[in-house]
Amino acid sequence: MNKTLSIGLAGFSFIIEEHAYIKLNDYLSALQRSMEPDETQEIMQDIETRIVEIFKDRLGKREVVTDQDVEVVIALIGTPEQIDEQEQEYTSKEKINPSALSSRRQLFRDPETKKIGGVSGGLASYLGVDIVWIRLLFVALFFLRGFGLLAYIILWIVVPIAKTTSELLKMKGKPLNFDNLKGQSSKTSQTVQYSSGNTNKITSKQLEKAAKIVLKLIASVLGLCTTVLAVFFFLGSLAVLSGGFSFGSGAVDIPKNINFYFTDRMIGSSIIFVGFLSLFIPAIILTLVSLKLFSLNLKIKHTNYLIGMLVVSWIILLLFVSYSISKTNFRFNGYNQEIENISLNTKSDSIILDSKKVLIPENFEAYILDIYSDRKTIFKKDYPHIEIEKTRIKNPYLIIEKSANGYNKPLQMNVPVEVSQNRIIFPNYFSYSYGNRFRGYRVKYKLVVPDHVKITKFPGAHLSIEDEDNDFDEDDKSLNNLLNEDDIVESIILKDKEKNENIHQP
Repeated sequence: MNKTLSIGLAGFSFIIEEHAYIKLNDYLSALQRSMEPDETQEIMQDIETRIVEIFKDRLGKREVVTDQDVEVVIALIGTPEQIDEQEQEYTSKEKINPSALSSRRQLFRDPETKKIGGVSGGLASYLGVDIVWIRLLFVALFFLRGFGLLAYIILWIVVPIAKTTSELLKMKGKPLNFDNLKGQSSKTSQTVQYSSGNTNKITSKQLEKAAKIVLKLIASVLGLCTTVLAVFFFLGSLAVLSGGFSFGSGAVDIPKNINFYFTDRMIGSSIIFVGFLSLFIPAIILTLVSLKLFSLNLKIKHTNYLIGMLVVSWIILLLFVSYSISKTNFRFNGYNQEIENISLNTKSDSIILDSKKVLIPENFEAYILDIYSDRKTIFKKDYPHIEIEKTRIKNPYLIIEKSANGYNKPLQMNVPVEVSQNRIIFPNYFSYSYGNRFRGYRVKYKLVVPDHVKITKFPGAHLSIEDEDNDFDEDDKSLNNLLNEDDIVESIILKDKEKNENIHQP
């Protein structure tokens, strides 16, 4: 049965056998006596931290530190009498093959040489090259489509910074013995030498200074850009959540438009929150990047958990919305089509194509996608496109092709086309039932005329014509030359009426 004691090392508590405690205490006292008074406290703190690491690795499920554990500590760190021997052995190996030590190095961000995040210093130490060349490499990669910035930010986030003396020694590939712990902690040896000795010192300092200025400038510019983007995304997310900011008469009321299609409040609210999170998550990420660029030493905790929870919420809502929309669209499987032929009873050698403004009742509200509705009927904006086909026929006729989703459901679609002698007037809106709002209504026009008939677009008509054989002239004089006397009189009357009623306004 062995007597045990409770001790504290570097802020950690351990239970140790009495004999092991005596040996450990004598060992630490011997180390302390071999140091200069002004460096004792700092070096001993680093040595205790290293001892804690060794004890934790060896204990496993055990709770008591034994004499054997202390012997391992002494063997790994070394006794004061072994300082000269260790130093000579390490120096000789480094002179023979300096790169052989890199296999024992670990990648950390270097706090001693950092200008922004310590990434360049850590890579330089790990690779065994001058830090100046690493910084110049990042600058060169930055101008290569921003790859340098992306790589730097990723390494900044992923690679940990060396916080303890032991981590600094691991970064440089040096053994964690007493001599190296003492040397690293000493104020006279804090300057890190990465150069192989062939680089001109003045040139190296000049290059390092230039790289530092460029990197700071790039960080400032990028910080400003990411800040602007973050503000933009934040405003966008708030606009989606609140229903859209009022930037004029054309502002979009998002909740109203979503609720117009999805009467189920749960689905509508889910769509709004999906849009909100789609903008809010990038806004948070851009804000964190901006803070990191402007305040290099700023530390913000638990941001990963926040972003992770928001992303998971966004995915869940997105899956629910996708399922709900798919379920709604399944009601209108297939494709339905109706074709209407309208004969033109005219002997004129020309046909005039015109457009008209469909009058919409005042109680109809405006929605996105150029839609007006009273929740019973929908008026949808149309931009008439007329395909012209010339063939050997006597009488011209117009084909109106109406179509929508839903194979076994009637179209119930109203397209108010008007025909007056040799003039066809196409509407700028067509209508259908509110219950069919997901069917995707479409309308196509095809005009079949004899070969000798001239097709003319009325001045100011809002429509497009597909006919390679005609050059359309909207000039009034050219139009009048194509009309007979009766048509001229009718055209003048119609134009006066259009001016009075302002029917050509979009």
